[in-house]
Order: sequence, then structure tokens, then C-alpha cells
Amino acid sequence: MQSDRRKFLNDFSAVSVCEVAMLVQKGRLNLAPDVHTWISENLKRPVELEPLSPAICIASSRLSEFHGDSADRLIVATAMTLGLPLMTADKKIIEWNKAHSAIQILNL
Repeated sequence: MQSDRRKFLNDFSAVSVCEVAMLVQKGRLNLAPDVHTWISENLKRPVELEPLSPAICIASSRLSEFHGDSADRLIVATAMTLGLPLMTADKKIIEWNKAHSAIQILNL
């Protein structure tokens, strides 16, 4: 049986796939050989994608003083709702969390 720590290090919000694809499209992230291949190769077991649920969607709408990026809201709400830490380098999320202490942030 895998430890709880190992499990949450393998869990990702399904919205993160959209976020990665958008960053590639905007030229802010380069993935080789291409985004489709990179995602297919890196999201194999033991990685688990956490789907959106009504609870996550509702939680995303209730993030006080959070910026308007819907994908970021859903990613943070997924971590909050499932009690998982969030690995991010996103400065806006990190700053918001410093003020609200809503989730555990694992720095990249």
C-alpha cells in the first residue's frame, strides 16, 4: 500500500492539463516533443487525475479575494476540497495563500 504522502504527490487536478496546454499555446512553456506527447507520457500510472466535482466547483466560487483566473481557482479548490498539497510556482496563488493559509504549498 502506498503511503498517503506518495499518493498525494501523484494526484493532479484534471484542470492542470488544460493549464499546461494553455501555457504551451501562449509560448510560456515548452514541452518536447509536443504538448500532447508530453502529457500522454507523463500522466500515466501512478499519476491520478482528480476530476471536477460539484464540491470543487462551488469551492472555487468561494475563494475570498482570489484573482479571476478560473483554472487557478479550480486547481486551488481541488487541493482544498481533497485536502491535498499544491505544487506550484504561480506567484499569484502563493501570495494569495500567504494571506489566507488555505492550502499547503509545495514549492517547485
